[in-house]
This record gives sequence, structure tokens and C-alpha cells, in this order.
Amino acid sequence: MTKIEWTEETWNPVVGCSKVSEGCKNCYAITMANRLAHIHATTELYMDTVTKTAGGLLNWTGVVNVSEGAMDKPLWTRKPTMFFVNSMSDLFHESVPFEVIHRVFAVMALCPQHTFQILTKRADRMAEYFKKYENGIGDKIENRVYQYLEYMHGPDGRLLPALREAGWMWDETYANNDGSIDKDTELLFEHEGPLPNVWMGVSVENQKCADERIPFLLQVPAAIRFLSCEPLLGKISLAIEAPEWDDAGASRIYSLEGRRTDMGRPCSDTNKIDWVIAGGESGAGSRPMHPDWVRSLRDQCIYSKVPFFFKQWGDWGPHPPKPVEGKYTGAGIFIKPDGRYGDQGEWWDGTATAMDRKGKGKTGKKLDGIIHQEFPKK
Repeated sequence: MTKIEWTEETWNPVVGCSKVSEGCKNCYAITMANRLAHIHATTELYMDTVTKTAGGLLNWTGVVNVSEGAMDKPLWTRKPTMFFVNSMSDLFHESVPFEVIHRVFAVMALCPQHTFQILTKRADRMAEYFKKYENGIGDKIENRVYQYLEYMHGPDGRLLPALREAGWMWDETYANNDGSIDKDTELLFEHEGPLPNVWMGVSVENQKCADERIPFLLQVPAAIRFLSCEPLLGKISLAIEAPEWDDAGASRIYSLEGRRTDMGRPCSDTNKIDWVIAGGESGAGSRPMHPDWVRSLRDQCIYSKVPFFFKQWGDWGPHPPKPVEGKYTGAGIFIKPDGRYGDQGEWWDGTATAMDRKGKGKTGKKLDGIIHQEFPKK
């Protein structure tokens, strides 16, 4: 199990990373990787992925290692499970060869009973991968899948009937009497379109990241496209600026609705975002999330009828709006909607919001008294 509320299990076929934007500043995985690097069973895997700076802070080294022991984990998981792929890395990190990504997709294609959630901050490299292998991963998956077929003869042999539904085809004359497949049987992947059990997402912590990453996500084939706005570090409009490389002549892309516009005039449609996750930051050095930022995402999702999942406030939560005996009684800060910090006077005149640092366990996950934990329909 995992503490990540919007998934059921984590699957880490690669480990190690590097920071690329403000959302990485207090990366939780660095501390975990450092701990695993000092445990005998995982020392070799996490070796050299984390370093300690002169100031005593932990940071990624940029070294990424392939976890051969974890690569086949979904094949041995009997119960249909929702997997978050690479909580300890980024599948599209520049140090992950495309050949390794083929292997990951081959495993996902062989496990139609599971759902896989891939989240990246390298949206441009994700788009490069799918552009290079236009028909998804077709022949590349075929070349890689044979190494996993031996598992289909073991305890998980019952998965074979589901393979046909997922898009795998084979010559029945070469199948065994029990329906299993010999490893030398020709196996073809004939599914049209994206793998139905793979969700693709990008992390967007502020407007800059939304404008840069979402257009790439809208280009890639995916059963579900989603956003993780965590940690949420500013107000985000999901009606984003169209990038210069977009050849549709649009000025804005309404990503929740799949519409392009040019100065109010409609342009060609595009793919859309199917799910939005939002949450505040927790842990050492965590930054507060203004309530208006997450309310804005909630309202945009409601308007466009897109499922919205509010994970948590994080360490910082809103102060009760009513003063106690004419005084501010918290132990926090005052933050304005634009992210600048204010003082108590600005809280009194309503131009700033008081945020108290109470810890993730006490701030909870209610937004204006309501829990929002919606999922997209598979």
C-alpha cells in the first residue's frame, strides 16, 4: 500500500532523479532515497542517487538506476491494482533510455487488469518519445514482451485470456491445449490507439509550468490525461497560452474542454484534461497554499465537469476567519492571493489570508467543509 491517496500501489522500475522546477524544491523522495541507500537490501540500487550538500541538505545527483527486481512487479500482482509509476523517479528523465521505457510499456501492456498512472515533469521528452514511436509502442513492445512470457506459464497463467482483450494476438495453432502460449509462438500487439489501462499526467505547480507542460500532454496518446497540481504554489488558469509551436493558429487552449481559440474565435479542437489533482506541501521547508488557488481549480473543474481530487492542505491550513478576542491566535503567516506575504493588518482588512502551520494530520483534506476525491471513469 501507499500513503498517496489517489493511487493504490507504487511501482518503481527506475529510481533516482534531478530537480527541474520550483515544485521539486522540497522533494519528499530524496529523503526516502537517502534512507534506502543506507539499508543493506537496497544500497546497491540507490547508491549514488543522492548527495549531501556543503550546507548539509540532501539533493539528487542525477544518477538514475534501473530496478531489475521491480520491473516485473505488476506481472506478479494478482489483484487488479492502480499503480503510480515511479514515485521515486521520472519515467521520462533524460537519463532513462527509450529502451527502458519500452520495457515498462511492455509490462503495462501485459497487465490489462491493472491501471497505470504515469506522472512526469519532463513533458517535452514524453512527447518526443510518443512522436518517435507514433503507433505508441507497437513493434517496440513486441520486441520486449517475449522476455516476460515465461511468467505467463506460472501462477499468473490465468491472465492469458485478458491479453486478447488488451490487444495481444497469436496463432491459435501454436497455442498449448491449456490455452497457454509457447515462448516461440508469434505474438503481435494489434491494439489500436493508446493502451486503455495507462493514464498520462504532468505536474504543474504554477502557471508557468501549466503553460509549458500541458500542451505536450495534450499531444500524447492516453486513455486518461491528468494534472497533479501538487505542491500548488500559485493560482493556475487551465485556459493556457498556446505555445509558439502549436500550428493551429490559436492564442489560448481551454485544456479542460479540448478547445482552441484565437482572440475569442474558435479554432480546431484538441485533446483535453480528464482529471485534476491538487494539494499543498508538507515536510521540512513546506510552503503555504492560498485557499483561493485551490478553490480556482475546483471551480474550473466543476464548470467543465472534470473530476477534481483535493489531496490535502499539507502542513499549512487556513486560520479560522473569526478573530478570537480581537487577536490573531495562530502561529503562522499572512499570505496574499498573488503569493506575496503580508502582515496582521492586511489580514484584518481582508487583503491577506492567515495560514497556520499545524501539520498534515491536523489541516486535513476538506475544502470549504467538503471532501473532493473524484476519479475519472475508466
